[in-house]
Amino acid sequence: MFKIKIKDVKDGLNPWIESTKILNIEGIYDTLNVDDLVYVTGNIEKEKFIYRIFGKVQTSGTIPCSRCLKEHTIKLESFFNFIFLPFKSENDDDVFVYNEDDEYLNLEEPIINILKMEMPLRSLCSESCKGICPYCGKDLNEESCSCHIEKIDPRWEPLKKLL
Repeated sequence: MFKIKIKDVKDGLNPWIESTKILNIEGIYDTLNVDDLVYVTGNIEKEKFIYRIFGKVQTSGTIPCSRCLKEHTIKLESFFNFIFLPFKSENDDDVFVYNEDDEYLNLEEPIINILKMEMPLRSLCSESCKGICPYCGKDLNEESCSCHIEKIDPRWEPLKKLL
């Protein structure tokens, strides 16, 4: 799963296409249940012992709506650029260290992290989603409720006199 066999990479530019199944991706607030494969297309550029891997990652999956909690489908897509070095480098998020004795360059964690960063903090099933009633819990997209509890902050009471 998103591993590149080091000895198969030739000097220069090498195309790289891979797809694999990931069950879910844990985001900051929600979990994306991946419906499709995670597709990676890009290139591996090798110069001596330095590997630069760049391209695009994309997938789709279901996530709960932030207002009504119904599952809906979203697409994630991002470009990436990673550098693998056989020695420690300056503290750069896109630079990874590999051991020269390693058989593979493992890109699973960096690619999943790229997808995590693409996940929305709040995802809506539609812009017009009305959400659920905070008092009775009914889905306001499907039916209206009779809850009409109007709580006004007492600090705003003097403004009500102006109307």
